[in-house]
Amino acid sequence: MSEGTNQGSESNNQGSESNNQRSDSNNQGSESNNQRSDSNNQGSESNNQRSDSNIIYIGKKGTMAYVLAVITQFNQGAESVVIKARGKTISKAVDVSEIVKNKFVNTLKVDNIAISTEEIITENNTSMKVSAIEINLSK
Repeated sequence: MSEGTNQGSESNNQGSESNNQRSDSNNQGSESNNQRSDSNNQGSESNNQRSDSNIIYIGKKGTMAYVLAVITQFNQGAESVVIKARGKTISKAVDVSEIVKNKFVNTLKVDNIAISTEEIITENNTSMKVSAIEINLSK
C-alpha cells in the first residue's frame, strides 16, 4: 500500500515539473518578445540619431554606468549630451554630470538645467506628479 502512495506522489511531482517547464517556456517567449521590441527600438533610434542618441536616461544602474555612457557619447563625436532623470534618480543625474565634468572631460560646460513636473499614470489608473530634470552638457 505504501508503494501505491509513493507512486501517486511521484506522478504529482512530475505534473508540477511540467508546469515549471511551461512557465519557463512562457518566460522564454516573453524574453524573445523583449528582444524583438529592442530590435525595433534600435531601428527607430537610427532614424532619430540626432535627437535621441545623445540623451542618457538615468535609471536603476550604478552611477558609473551612466558616466561611461556620457563619455562614450562624447568620444563618438557628440557635441552635446542631455542627461534626463525623474524622481529619486535626480540626484544620480547630478552626480553623473559632475563626475563627467570634473574627473573625465574637464572642458565640458553645463549649458542648461531644466526642471519640470511630469504627470504619470500609475498601475491603479491614478495620476501622480513626479519631478524631472534635464542637464545639457556640451564641449
